[in-house]
Order: sequence, then structure tokens, then C-alpha cells
Amino acid sequence: MSVLGIPKKFRPAFLSGVVEYAEACVDSDNEKSLRESLALVPEVTERAVVKRRCEFYSGRWAAAQAIARLTGIIDTPQVNSDRSPAWPHGLIGSITHTNDYALAAVARTSKVRRIGIDLESINAVAKVENLNEMICTKHELDLLKAKPVYESLALLFSAKESLYKSLYPEVGVYFDYLDASLVTGDESSLVLRLQKSLGDVFAEGDCFRVNYLVEDKHVLTWQIDLL
Repeated sequence: MSVLGIPKKFRPAFLSGVVEYAEACVDSDNEKSLRESLALVPEVTERAVVKRRCEFYSGRWAAAQAIARLTGIIDTPQVNSDRSPAWPHGLIGSITHTNDYALAAVARTSKVRRIGIDLESINAVAKVENLNEMICTKHELDLLKAKPVYESLALLFSAKESLYKSLYPEVGVYFDYLDASLVTGDESSLVLRLQKSLGDVFAEGDCFRVNYLVEDKHVLTWQIDLL
């Protein structure tokens, strides 16, 4: 399948007119066409396997499409020294990918304070041993006991990834999955609470709402705050 012009599989309820969104299929056969379609292509180390390179370029392609939809100009996020995306001046965004899909969301810094998105495969999560011990407590899983266990794990994993991607650009410090805990949730969102302060920016006890949807055995989450 060509990566270009695919229909949207995931339909996040982003803020209409504020956040632009694009997605791509991850297909190793598309690596060359992906590179050729990007402006100022960021380089991936030659040691990276073909699948990893394709995931990277698929994510950058999705980001370039979202930027073009927002600004009318095709641009490609480069790579910061910490390997995070370097967004063009005046823009903020987030990129995520699994083995089969890549997604990106972009907004103007004049409209959106922070943004983080994450996509996880429920089947892939099910194959990770002892994942629950690394990312959550029994109490958090109990709060989601109405859902299948691996869907709950994928949801918690993804939500905490989205929160990290959203907050990290402001604090510039690493924090772990257990540094944020689930407070409550419903059929479209979760509320996560920080278990420790992050520098002088966020305090222990600060809460953030993370929205989500479950589609095609994947969980997509996003944390977006307007200015």
C-alpha cells in the first residue's frame, strides 16, 4: 500500500481549526518514496534497521503533511540533540508510530501550550512481559477493570507516553511512568496526576486530562492544552 493519500483509520477528536493531524502506513517498501517526498530530510543512523528507518520517515512524512495543512508550507521537523522533534519556528507538535502506523499532530504556539500524542498496539503490549510492573500500580488497573486487561495496559502506557511528550518540552527533564498515576477515567478520557514535582514548572499533585480512542486493536491517546 502506498503511504500517500491513505484514508484516516484513527479519528481523534482534536480541536477543529487549531490542531492539524495526519497519519501514514509504515511499510518498508515505501522508505525511498518517503525520503524523496520530504523537505530537508533528517538523517537516521545507517545502523538503524530498515523497519526502524521506515517508522522514522513515516512519522516525519505525517508531520510534514500536518504542517502543510496548518500553514500551507511543506516542512519537515528535524532532530534535537535529545532526539526529540525540532519543530519549525512558531509550531508545536508530536509524532508517534507503531510497527504499522505513524501519526502526527501540529498546532501553532500562539494557540496551543502543549501537545503530546501516542499510539500503541494492544497486541504488541500483550507480548511485553511484566509491563504492568513498569508502568502502573494494581490500583490503576483496578480503576479500568471494566476493560480487557491488555487494553487497559495499552491505554495506561499510551496515556503516560502522551503526558511525557506533552510536558517534556517545558521541563526538559525525564520522568518515569510511575511518576504519574491514574485518578479517574471514562469512555473517552483519563485524568493523570503527577506523583512528583518536575523542576519549577509542574508540582506534585498537578492533574492533566488525556483523551483516547480505541480502534483496530490500537489505542491512541492525546494530551492537548490551549493557551
